[in-house]
Amino acid sequence: MKNNTPPEGKPKLSSNLSVNQVGDDAVIWDSETESFHLLNASAFRILKACDGSNSIQKIVSILSEDYVNIAEDQLMEDVQQILEDLYNKGLVEPNG
Repeated sequence: MKNNTPPEGKPKLSSNLSVNQVGDDAVIWDSETESFHLLNASAFRILKACDGSNSIQKIVSILSEDYVNIAEDQLMEDVQQILEDLYNKGLVEPNG
């Protein structure tokens, strides 16, 4: 378990993961902790955007194309909360 500080800058997927898409969701295997994680479609979309080149603002921008009925500030809050959860589970890490 990580601390509660979400990744800054351009988060990236941790290298010790195996990602398997199941419908719109994903099952993640973490070989370091030998644990599985199930992500819903929204969390999986955020995880896929964590490629080390997208800032948090860019991830929000990517998602806003599909979530047009959600205000950008609410979407930012949701993305930050999900990123914090992904970070605390060791699924994403800071890039640089």
